[in-house]
Amino acid sequence: MGENSVQARKMPSPERYTYANLERVRKSKGISITFMARELGYKNPASYRKLEQGVVEIKIPVGIKIAMLLNEDFYSLFFE
Repeated sequence: MGENSVQARKMPSPERYTYANLERVRKSKGISITFMARELGYKNPASYRKLEQGVVEIKIPVGIKIAMLLNEDFYSLFFE
């Protein structure tokens, strides 16, 4: 492999999936629930809050967008 090659990551097991980091990371960056809801296309902040609480399952495309908005690595955000 060359120095510019990307190493593939092994997909973590679904049992390791966590929502626990979302609120902590969002707050540490000073980002509001309202901002996240608006950027994800939700009509109100309560809809996004349900994602952070684990009430609603986060689909992969939404998780990727959340990671991008928080400027975080998807795997670190959801699997550590």
